[in-house]
Amino acid sequence: DGGWGMWSTWSLPTGPANTITRTRLCDHPAPQFNGQPCVGNNTENQDVQVDGLWGEWSPWSEPKDGVLNRIRLCNNPAPLYGGADCAG
Repeated sequence: DGGWGMWSTWSLPTGPANTITRTRLCDHPAPQFNGQPCVGNNTENQDVQVDGLWGEWSPWSEPKDGVLNRIRLCNNPAPLYGGADCAG
C-alpha cells in the first residue's frame, strides 16, 4: 500500500484570499502490486491573515467654516481572516 511522503514547504501567498499551499506525494512507498493508494488529500490550502493598510488620501474638501477635510480608507488591502485594522 502507498504511504504519504513529507509535506512540501508552504508556497508564497497568492490570490485575493492570500492563500498558501503545500503538497505531498504518495511515494513513501508508492503503491505497488495492486496495493492501495494513499488515503486523503495531497494538497493543503490555508488562508493567511492580512493586516489592513491605508489607501490613498482623498482630495481636500471645499472649506467649511474654515476647515478642510480629506479621508482615506483601510482598503489597500482591507484586513482579512483576522488581520489587524489599519493603525491611526
